[in-house]
Amino acid sequence: MSEILKNPYKKFYFFLILITLVNLLQAYFTEITLDEAYYYQYARDLDWGYYDHPPMVALVIKISQLFFNGNLGVRFLTVLLFSGNLFLIWKYLLPEDKASYVNEFIILSLGLVMMNAYSFITTPDVPLLFFGTVFFILYQRFTEKQNFWNAVLLGISVALLFYSKYQAVLLVFFLVISNLKMLTKPYIYLAGIVTSLLMIPHLMWHIQHDFPTFQYHLVDRSEKFKIKYFLEYLPNQFAVFNPFILIPFVILLFKNKYQNLQEKAYYFVSVGFLVFFALTSLRGHVEPHWTVIASIPMMILFLQFIKEKPSWQKYVRTIVLGSLVLVFTTRVILLTDLLPKKLEFTGKEQKYKALAEKIGKTPVLFTGSFQSTSLYNYFTGNESSTLGSLNVKKTQFDIWQREQNYFGKRVFVEKPNTRRSQKIIDENNINFNGFYVEHFQTPNRLKIEFELPSEQLKNNQIIPIMIYNPTKNVVNFNHPEIPVTITAVFLAHRETTDIPTEIEKMPTVLKPGESFKTQIKINTQNLKVGDYNFGITTNCILGNAYNSKFVKATVN
Repeated sequence: MSEILKNPYKKFYFFLILITLVNLLQAYFTEITLDEAYYYQYARDLDWGYYDHPPMVALVIKISQLFFNGNLGVRFLTVLLFSGNLFLIWKYLLPEDKASYVNEFIILSLGLVMMNAYSFITTPDVPLLFFGTVFFILYQRFTEKQNFWNAVLLGISVALLFYSKYQAVLLVFFLVISNLKMLTKPYIYLAGIVTSLLMIPHLMWHIQHDFPTFQYHLVDRSEKFKIKYFLEYLPNQFAVFNPFILIPFVILLFKNKYQNLQEKAYYFVSVGFLVFFALTSLRGHVEPHWTVIASIPMMILFLQFIKEKPSWQKYVRTIVLGSLVLVFTTRVILLTDLLPKKLEFTGKEQKYKALAEKIGKTPVLFTGSFQSTSLYNYFTGNESSTLGSLNVKKTQFDIWQREQNYFGKRVFVEKPNTRRSQKIIDENNINFNGFYVEHFQTPNRLKIEFELPSEQLKNNQIIPIMIYNPTKNVVNFNHPEIPVTITAVFLAHRETTDIPTEIEKMPTVLKPGESFKTQIKINTQNLKVGDYNFGITTNCILGNAYNSKFVKATVN
């Protein structure tokens, strides 16, 4: 052992083996997270895209399932990608004299909090971090020697980034503006062509599904300015990068200057991500981990600063090393039941198995919670799906439409606060409310088309509508358990107002492929004067569905 610790290269490889084993144990014993259960659903149905993310995270889980079931069936490849990432950084991105600061490399790699979390938790950031390192390596090779194969490999690495997470666009953008002369080199366009060709399947998926991801990230997630979003940004970044690393890193950025194109790229990427998402916080909440890709250039630059100013070596070996106590304490706590159940780090398996024990193999339809659907299926293996509605964000379940498979069947609908709901479980801090439906149906996939004569909506306005059934199932508007009505909906400042409508004639049933034309009259006299987003929806005990487009309308 003493011989290993004396040799910096042996020390690094010993650390790599040790951290891989530790992460495997952590991955095995730490309860699956909400999002991981959702990505597990992705892996059940491999595709070229998903509503929230590109498909790489699904492939990571699918490959893990070739070797293991359970938690390691979700996380095994994640553990290997983290270790592989550290190896690539050490082998290809650090200077030749790296042996002199192997201890600092180990400490920083463990101290960057969120990067460390993705050593055993599977998210789209896992492949993003790995292929981000691959991209930096191939960019360095491309700047040193521009030829056909280096261009092709660079193009492939960019495509792999884009298939991992959409923040990759920013990574490539900041790197390009760090070296604009690169755009004068012919081979860079070959790299662009390779990337474009490889992205065609993903583009075709988006065209087929009306670009749902772009609508979600660029439109649906936009909010009005709230000072709390801006004020929470910096504390969140401390949680991502570790304040004892982030604060001195920013100080050192101002005190030092990049020495070559590679270092310049690291400067632009790390600063670019931090500044870009600080500005983004002015238009809505920024998830802390959106900046995690900056961990790679941050770690490399910090080591470079240590090389130039050895006094920082002591800081890393004392202060940053001391902060690891908190990091490892948190990791240990995740293996226990010490955290409150409401934080949902533990107790999920017990919760959803309790529901399965109560209702048996009856399929469960959750209202408004894609996480509950995913967790229930993951922990029990029983059938479940999410019932989308107007008041919850769309998810991949709106594309899968698995609820269509349960028409006419007995299901349990998990839904609180309705006249039919009853407590199914209320014990040991486990609560489930809902009701059984003997012959299920839902109108949530019907399409309603309309055109307003003008943006000015008058009281008792008459609007022609067409209701169309694009599904494989018959929808019965006079269903004995789930009857369906038509409702006008006004949205303003995230508040929803339903206005009952007078309808000229209601359909009785709509068979697959059938449409029904009628008209409705809207009474707006009780609405406040102002601007709204207006739509027409079906309504039933399951809630308002997202059946029509929403258009701007003014009530005078």
